[in-house]
This record gives sequence, structure tokens and C-alpha cells, in this order.
Amino acid sequence: MKNNPQKCRFSNLKSITAKVFLMFAVFNYSQQLFAQFTDDFSDGDFVSDPRWSGHDSKFIIESTKLSLKAPPATDNAYLSTASRAINDATWEFLIHLDFNPSASNFARVYLVSDQPNLSGALNGYFIEIGNTTDDVSFYRQTGFTITRLIDGADGKIDLAAATIVIKAQRDHNGVWTLYSDLGATGTYVSEGSIFDQEHVIASFFGVFCSYTSTRSDKFHFDNFSVAGEVISDVIPPELTNVEILSSQLRLTFSEDLEKEAAVDPNNYYVDGIGHPINATLKDSQVVDLTFEQDFADDVLYVLHVTGISDKNGNLMKATEKSLQVVPSVPIIFKDIILTEIFADPSPRIGMPDVEFVEIFNRSENTTNLDGWSLSDGSSTMRLPEKVIAPGEYVILTSDSSLFHANIKSIGSSDFPSLNNSNDNLTLTDASGKTIDSVHYSIDWYRQDQKKDGGWSLELIDPDNECAEAENWMASEDAFGGTPGMQNSVLANKPDLTGPVLHSAVAVSSVNIRLIFNERLQQEVPSPDFVVIEPAIGVKSISIVGRSHSEILVELTAELSPGISYGLTVSSITDCAGNWISESFNHVNFGLAEEALSSDLLINEILFDPRPGGVDFVEIVNVSEKFLNLKNWTIGNYENDTITRALLISSDDLILPPGGYLVFTEDVDVLKGDYPLAYERNIFEVDELPSFNDDAGSVVLISGNGVILDFFIYSKSLHSVFINDPEGVSLERIALTTSNASQNWKSASTASGYATPGYLNSNSRSDPTPKKSIQVEPEAFIPAYGQPDFVMIYYEFDNGGYVANVKVLDAHGHRVKQLAISEILGTKGAFRWDGDRDDGTKARVGYYMIWFEVFDDTGEVRTFFNRVVVATRF
Repeated sequence: MKNNPQKCRFSNLKSITAKVFLMFAVFNYSQQLFAQFTDDFSDGDFVSDPRWSGHDSKFIIESTKLSLKAPPATDNAYLSTASRAINDATWEFLIHLDFNPSASNFARVYLVSDQPNLSGALNGYFIEIGNTTDDVSFYRQTGFTITRLIDGADGKIDLAAATIVIKAQRDHNGVWTLYSDLGATGTYVSEGSIFDQEHVIASFFGVFCSYTSTRSDKFHFDNFSVAGEVISDVIPPELTNVEILSSQLRLTFSEDLEKEAAVDPNNYYVDGIGHPINATLKDSQVVDLTFEQDFADDVLYVLHVTGISDKNGNLMKATEKSLQVVPSVPIIFKDIILTEIFADPSPRIGMPDVEFVEIFNRSENTTNLDGWSLSDGSSTMRLPEKVIAPGEYVILTSDSSLFHANIKSIGSSDFPSLNNSNDNLTLTDASGKTIDSVHYSIDWYRQDQKKDGGWSLELIDPDNECAEAENWMASEDAFGGTPGMQNSVLANKPDLTGPVLHSAVAVSSVNIRLIFNERLQQEVPSPDFVVIEPAIGVKSISIVGRSHSEILVELTAELSPGISYGLTVSSITDCAGNWISESFNHVNFGLAEEALSSDLLINEILFDPRPGGVDFVEIVNVSEKFLNLKNWTIGNYENDTITRALLISSDDLILPPGGYLVFTEDVDVLKGDYPLAYERNIFEVDELPSFNDDAGSVVLISGNGVILDFFIYSKSLHSVFINDPEGVSLERIALTTSNASQNWKSASTASGYATPGYLNSNSRSDPTPKKSIQVEPEAFIPAYGQPDFVMIYYEFDNGGYVANVKVLDAHGHRVKQLAISEILGTKGAFRWDGDRDDGTKARVGYYMIWFEVFDDTGEVRTFFNRVVVATRF
């Protein structure tokens, strides 16, 4: 180590100054040690004695209580006041919640915070009242990371409204104890104790409310009492990180620095180079040092730092740190990846009110981001000189000052404005080579309540280079995201399954686009890997699409209209190297033709869904053509006028001859209500027209404006035997052009009251009358036979009959009731296992199936069919 007299003299002077400062602090100890305040808001304000600040416009004093009075919206609000109490301290307060708390509606009272902004990153402790477990619990917060320390009794405030008094204590050893008094009875109950000394500096106390629009005026606080001692800051700062940027070093310290010493170049020295020519305090914890020469590759340097102190005069001990510039290693695709996207900051949950993108260095090489760029296709952010080390995160945003100093970030006014619903982000290096790209969608959140803003999208598995939508989801962090830190949803999620060939679209007579469910290998497959029947040769193949999940096939001859082709692919792998299975490598397709009126019919509609359910409209292709629904619309049809016509799809959407397609706004909800729904035939649209529960209309219009079909529906079309048609669809009976009311019936009980994506329960494919009731077999052996049950099949010309079905013995006595007032489709079946109503097995002998049906006209029809219960001999 080289001696530097000037540097040493300055260090000694600083040491003497620090000692004098500490002596002065001890002399004034008695005046600064004790910190307390009370506020019962009897003075009618919160602007003095003590002064509360924050979201002032969202709070009022009402009936001598501090009350939230915010605009009706999903948001959060806070107020904080100066408070240094933490040692041998007691905090007491009353809170009244005029609602039952939930995950979106809860309160926090911050006992200790080092920041006045309680909705951002801070270090401190808070009590949370409510949330999903309806309890009173104690938490530590470090930056954006929250850790529960005391888990209060669940369900304590699971009430329509709750008043509770809370007391917390911390002794001089760092033991915290939490008490609660539900109902303000005067008797406290302990919620638990914990030892924790992670944070010992207190600067602020305050309240934080998370609320939805219906709870924005239902939080009330009163009777704050805070008493305790101050723990003086006796911890000196530490040098936590050093970055080498050509001829510059960027030093990051653990706490705010005293400025005069921080900007003195004489307090820094590098062996072999000397003192910097300039020292700049970039922010309160970061110092930039500029030297006369660049740092050379593969040279070991030693940095010496002396004379640095924090704002409280704590002098950092002399520090040495070895430095070495590692030669730049070429970065390849996916070495640095996008790991978090915050496109919609409003309403705020807890993160800074600014859009951002997080990148992560998953490689083993340190990289300088100088010259890199982030683009969404319409605007581009150029990155300045910034080193990102292996395993390190960097935030890209428009305003980096909103992030904690410990979070490495780059701010620029050129940061792209992120679309809330979807956007295409591309990260490129200085040479313009794409390092990572993400085409995100609002559907990736997977949780409806988080789609509306305040929550980020987080990558699940950074090592899964190929997955897209399935590898992203909404953050699970209480603050709405984890900028600059490990993602809250981090998990090992490798891709172990091969690709699926979803569809083939003839985009022209000589070109076919194959659409797969995931990113494919980068190598272009051989034309021999695609086989078409009837035989047509393949001229060339190319991989296309933003997500690398589509293949464009060029043919040697033209496709013919009206022919259904089969296409099989082989030897295709996904990005992860998984081969395509024979179960998922074949599709049928055809050359789409122009749709004419009545080529396609509206076949089923649910306009009065169950609570929490969704509407749907089903169509069926009754032509012999392949139809492309690209740019088609669905709307209402009133007084021969089309209204509220909404786009179905701007992409190719092929419906083959005889194919069914269901339009709905939420596939998952529809499948939940109707488990038999054929999901492959369900297409999720952004929005459906409005379908009133009592009466309305639906119309289908082709891309060139042709009305394919329309239906004027009414609640009165439902069966008179249905007491409540909620959740029951109307089905077309015959696939004719007739939209007369007699051609529509309520879906049957047996079908679950709807048949989305497959044959209607009321469908009549053959108008020729058939035998109405048929029993098969006529003899059976219950429990032991082959068969061991009997099926009673029925088929009628029309659906909508109501049936009573029972089994009678030889004396006409009822043995088993199979159906009571059950609404039938056109055909179906009942099963009898040879059991009696009391659960015992029927005796051997002859029995009669009594089958009665009637309709709303009063017509009654009764059928009798014999069946034999046999036995073994």
C-alpha cells in the first residue's frame, strides 16, 4: 500500500472532527433522547401539533377522528408524521373499519419508517389490520420486501364492521409485543412477541389504507399515543458496490453521506492511477469518481477510501477494495432477459408511480449496457454506460429518481410508453442484435383483479428460454411488484412437452401458414417434413411470426376450393428441443371461400348466464365451404338495423364445413359453468354485444358486410316448465334458415342446460318419425350380468317434452322412479341398474317401463315397454 501524506492528514482531521461531533451529541443527549406525541384530533385538523403529510386531500377530520375521504376508486392513501420513538417504546391507537376487510381493503399503521412516503420503498415496521386472513399482524419491511413477524389470530375482525384498539411495545433489547382489544373493551389480548433488530432508526409514524371504490370513505383512526426513546445512529457507512465505467468509478454506500467529504477527491486513491480529478455526489448514497485515464483490462487495481462519514457524523473506517476490469465477452441471445414489466401503475398498490421494465443478467459475464436499446416498435430508449454484473437486475424507466438508491436503475425521457393491454418489447445490444424480446398481453396476468393496474407482470422461470405466456403471471408481492429484486413468482418451470400444431390456414392458393402453440427451433425444417393429402408438393418452408411459432409453407401447385386437405408435420422440435408428438402433428384445412347468406347459422345463445357467468353465442357452418371469419363482426339487430357491431378477430379464423364455434368473453368461466363444453371450439373475444336477459337480438356479419344470420330472442321462448331460465341456453332445433320461435328450445336437463361447441341437445337431424321409446336389452342381470343394467332410449320429433319415467312390477307397484318432470331434448336415454328406491336389488321377474311425456299444449303421451330382470343358474 502506498503512503499518501495529504490523504493521511485529511483523515486525521476528519477523525478529530468526528470525535468533537460525538461529544457534542452526548452533551445534548438528554434533550434529544425521548420522543413522543399524542393526537386525538380534537383540534379538528391534522396539519399542526403534530403535522401529518402525504395524501392530504384524501383525509378529513370527522367527529374528531382521522377519516379517509378519497374519490371512489381502487387506490391507496397514506399520511405520516415525524416520530423517532423506537427504544423502550409504546404505540397505541384506535381504528374503526366500517366494512369486512379483504385482500384489496385493509389498513396498515407504520410504527417505524425511515421514509415519509409509506407507499414506496422504506425500512421499518408496521401493523396490518385485515387483508385475507382478517387478523391483526406485525410485519417488517425492507425496501419492498415484507416479512411477517407476528401472525395474529385469524378471523378476529371477520365482521361487517370492526372497532379495535391496538398496542405495540418494543423494549431496549429489541423484543416486540403486539396486543389488541376488539370492541375497545379496555382489556388487551396478546397477539404474540418476537425479537427483531433489523431496523433501529425511526424517523416517521403513519397510516396506510388500501381500498376499492366502495370502501374509499370507511377507514377511521383515533387516539394515537406514541412514547419512547431515540436510538442514535452510531453505525458508520459502508462501501457496498463499485462499478468500473471506462475512466470512471461509481461507488455505492450503505447510507446517506455527508456531502463535503463525499465530494473531496483527496478521500479516494487508486494504486497506479492516483486521486480522481473529480468526485460527484450523484445522489445521497452514490459517488462518481472521474480519473485522467481509463482502467485497463486484466489489471488488478486497489481503491482506497478514507474520511467518509454519514450525515450523523459516523466516520467510515479506512477501506480498501480490489478492482479488475474483465475483458468484454460477446453476449448471446437470452444472456440478459426481460424479467418484469410494469405497464399500468394506476391505481397504485405500493410501487413507484411510473412504468418500468426490469432486465436481469443470467449469464456469468459482466456487461456494459452502453449503446444498448429498449424498443416497443414505435419509440426507442438508448441506454447509457451502465455495468450489469452476473445475477444483477437493472430497472429501465422514465424517472429513476422514484426508485430506492439501492435499486440499480436507468431513467430516460425516451423510455417507451407501454400499452396496458399488449406490447412488443425488444432489447438489443450496441450492434443492433436482439438479445431478448417479449410480446406481452394483459391475459398473462391470469387474475382479473390485477389486470386493472398497480401490479407488474413477472417472469416465472428465468432459465426457461423458450416459454412465453405460460412463463409469466401477475406479481404476488404485496407491493404489486419486485423491481430490482428476485421475482415473487420465481419457480422452476422447465419445458418438457413438444409443440402442438394448432391449425393450418391457406393464406393463398399456394401458401399455408402453420400455427403452433409455442416457439419452435430456430433451424428451418426440411420441406420433406410436411406431407399434404391429397398430394401436393412442398416447395419451401420458412419460420415466421413475432414469437417464432409459425411456419409458412409454399406449395408447388395451387389448392382447389371445396376440397378438405390433411396436413401432417414430422421432425419438428420446439425451442427447448422437444419433438412433436404424433398425437398433435395433424390438422385438416381447406382454401377459404366467400361466405354467402345462410352458409353459416346462429345455433345457440346464452343471454341470461348464472351469477358470475358469461354470455355466449354459438355458430355452425352448414355449407360445404371453408370460411374465414377474419374481420367479421357480431352485433345486435333491431328494426332491421345493425347496432353495436363488434370485431370477432383481426386474424385468420377458419371454420370448416360442419364446424361449430362459440364466442364468449371468458373461456375459463364458461368451462366452469358447463364442464362438457368443447374447449377447442370456443373462441374468446374481447367483447360481445349487450344481450338483455328478457329479450334481444344477435346478428353475424361477414367482412364484406353480408348478414349471414340473425336471431330475435325472447325469454318467453324458454320451456314453460323452467321456473328460472338463468343459465339455460336457447338451442336451434333444425339447421334450417327458419328463425321461427318453434325452431328454438331450452337446452335439456341432461346436457347441463347448454351445449357450447357441440351438437345441440334439441338437434333434429332426421325429420322421419322413429320409434319413440326403445329398451335395450330386454333382459339383464343386475350387478353380475353382462350387461348388468338396461338403457331406456327415447327419440321424439321435437324437443321440449317433460317426462315422468318409472319402473313398475308385475302388480303395477312402483319399484324405481327414474325421472320426475325432466325436460327432454329430441333424444337421449335413462339407465336402470336393477335397483329399487330403497337401494335393494329388484327380484327376478318381469317389469314394465312406464314412460309419460307431455308438452305445454296439454298433449300427454304414455309408453309401456317390458324388461326382464334375470339371474344366473
